[in-house]
Amino acid sequence: MLAPSSRTRVFQYLPFLHGRGIETRIITVLPDRAIAGSQVTVTARPLRKAAYYLWATWRTLRCGLSAGSACGRFDLLFIQKVILPAPVRLMLRWRRVPIIFDFDDAIFTTEVGTTSGGGWLVRWKQRRNTKGLPAMLGLARKAIVENDYTGDYAAAYARWPR
Repeated sequence: MLAPSSRTRVFQYLPFLHGRGIETRIITVLPDRAIAGSQVTVTARPLRKAAYYLWATWRTLRCGLSAGSACGRFDLLFIQKVILPAPVRLMLRWRRVPIIFDFDDAIFTTEVGTTSGGGWLVRWKQRRNTKGLPAMLGLARKAIVENDYTGDYAAAYARWPR
């Protein structure tokens, strides 16, 4: 697994969980081949960038629907740093499975306003950050964060006591 946060916040705990008889199912939005150098490769070519983000959005929707349909067989849904589209969030709300949302970076600030001139990607990311992340936190029963800064952000949108 190439994604550092998944490696240190999810995958290293799987042997521990399995050793205690806890069944897990991993659904990965972006496979390793898509992560390796993706930002470098994609940002240099606008059409490739658009194709990459459309593909990643499709994968997010598909994986979210897969998780939503499978979650009835599990006691808990752990989502690590993925902001699911509104229709998937609605489906998960109906399914009423407890959700833990994990994010280790200030993803609510990521890349917004860092591209000169704005553009479609900056506007899309800003909308995702200002609406999608709070919606994910509102859907979750608990959040796992890295520090007080992200904890304060999560607490502002949480349905649970801090």
